[in-house]
Amino acid sequence: MHYAAIRQPTDPEAFITDLKRRMTDALDRLSGALTDGSAGGVKVTTRHGEPWIKVPRLEKLDEPTVLQALKDEVVRRWGVLDLLDVLKNADFLTGFTDEFASVAAYERID
Repeated sequence: MHYAAIRQPTDPEAFITDLKRRMTDALDRLSGALTDGSAGGVKVTTRHGEPWIKVPRLEKLDEPTVLQALKDEVVRRWGVLDLLDVLKNADFLTGFTDEFASVAAYERID
């Protein structure tokens, strides 16, 4: 593994110490934001007696003006693309689906 390339220490103790510090800092910031109301509407409540994080729905944004130009260029170059074909070809080139794990106890393929 090229730890320098991903800017991570090779010492596991240093890695864990830094990770704990960053997670604690982030939780402290979240706690402060929830307390002072600056969390963007995010609230911690309960649902069915269990803790629940409630996140408000975001308003729909206007479509960026360059997006239509990008769509037009894709259609001009390649025609209409089927998303499944794009994913299949991307997987063929990269093998990204090898990183997926099944949540089932076993897999059955007939």
